[in-house]
Amino acid sequence: MIQVQSNGGTVSAATHSSHLEARVVPLLVVGLYVSTIAIPRIIGAGGAVRTKLVLEALLFGAALGGIGLVLFCRGRVQFDRTYQGIAAVFGATVLLSTVALVVGLLRGYPTGDVFGDYYKFIIPAATVTLVYAVADSSEQLETALAVAFRIGLLLIASVLTLYVTGVLGLNDRPRFIYQFPILIVLGYWQYRQGDPVARYGFPFLVVATLPLVGYSQSLSLLLQTLLTAVLAVTYARFNSPRELAVGGGVVAVVGVIGGGLLLLAATQLSSAQWREYGYLGSKMVALVGDYTLYERLIVLGGSRAAEPFGVLARIDGGLLELLVGSGMGSTFMVSSPFGSPRWIGEDHFVHAGLWEAVLRTGLLGGLAYLGVVVSYIYVGWKVSGDSYLGALAAANASTTLLFAPLVGKLLGPQFFSYALFAYALVRWGELRDCSEKLATTSDT
Repeated sequence: MIQVQSNGGTVSAATHSSHLEARVVPLLVVGLYVSTIAIPRIIGAGGAVRTKLVLEALLFGAALGGIGLVLFCRGRVQFDRTYQGIAAVFGATVLLSTVALVVGLLRGYPTGDVFGDYYKFIIPAATVTLVYAVADSSEQLETALAVAFRIGLLLIASVLTLYVTGVLGLNDRPRFIYQFPILIVLGYWQYRQGDPVARYGFPFLVVATLPLVGYSQSLSLLLQTLLTAVLAVTYARFNSPRELAVGGGVVAVVGVIGGGLLLLAATQLSSAQWREYGYLGSKMVALVGDYTLYERLIVLGGSRAAEPFGVLARIDGGLLELLVGSGMGSTFMVSSPFGSPRWIGEDHFVHAGLWEAVLRTGLLGGLAYLGVVVSYIYVGWKVSGDSYLGALAAANASTTLLFAPLVGKLLGPQFFSYALFAYALVRWGELRDCSEKLATTSDT
């Protein structure tokens, strides 16, 4: 699958395992995860947010640099040609991002914002490529993900403790709680493997789901947790396109029924009664209040529901800007249909990765971003019958795709999405190698 150019010729990457202990690669990959959680940050809170983002970016870049250094010491890496389509999608993203970087600099946007945005856009391709290249086997990435699960379990337990003791208040959301949907499926995978930590950790995460949602007041966390778990099971159990279509149809029907029941339950309380349940209750007002459809979206989704309109209006400056975007570091206008909005005006931050891609890199960049997401789903699905981690990779990307209009990003420093995709790429190559060897053996 991966070959390395050495002094005298091309040799298998496996021959270099003697020069790099098996535990080193998992530690390098876990280092990426640690870099994303080393700087505590509450979403929406003040307190030197820009400084924390810069430090987080530097730590993540340093972790990637460590992996790159190992690859440099190994020699030249040759990648599987089967992945040329995926490489083309990543290449298009990097190319369009570089064009947007030039546009942002020429337009005089703040330099920090320009390079910060560019960093976010190239990180996915860089991370997946380096993690895929450094892994000698899928087992090494399985080990790294197992270690990351243990660390994540401790973080969730710590956060719940801070909520219960009142150190964190309602609607205070540490950034890493949005790893919870992946952690709970990882916990299930570890539980099935007979892991002693997951024996107690997975049930704990199941029980912790509602308290975590209640304290964080995050409806999207609840929906993403449920959807990721259901989709992971669907991808793992249904492997052929026909089976997947049937399984997906069943999931869709159950989702519609569940949504109807939720709407029915919501109508049992008035708007005033729902507001007594805090921020999360105020979101439910969107289902029972006297609003237009657009107003309901604003009440339910906040500023993120208005962002698509602001982004599309921002790039409406001619065909070229529509295609390649307004550049890195650009801003857009956020508006509200209500008389006394909590947010209105010019903004740089975009909640959803899709709309950020459209804003910075245009419709072409938006299509490239969707292409990356679809690649995640496809590769994860190809190995989902062999591994729950592949099913989780596909489920996580599918959730990102389904929530693309409002939330979810495959941009910037993050760990699980990129590591799972790299794992699926490595595992897919291993499965193809096994199939080819079996075919060769049967022929002889």
